Amino acid sequence: QVRKYIGSYQTLLNPLHAIVFSGGIGENEHKTRELILKDYPEIKLDYSLNNKNKTLISSKYSKIKVLVIRTQEDMIINQKIR
Repeated sequence: QVRKYIGSYQTLLNPLHAIVFSGGIGENEHKTRELILKDYPEIKLDYSLNNKNKTLISSKYSKIKVLVIRTQEDMIINQKIR
């Protein structure tokens, strides 16, 4: 499903500048990110950065930046309570 959405957005937002992964799986599953992005020739991951869950995980040769952004759910919940 994620691959399908990326392809759709890539068509609509040509050029696509960045892909952001967040949430539990997006933040913590480097293998899942690799599988999702594996067949996009314009996306080049830096596997070392990806394995360490760094913020910027695309290589300098990637045409599209790939980022991992921590979801701050506790902050959002706190805002809703107030």
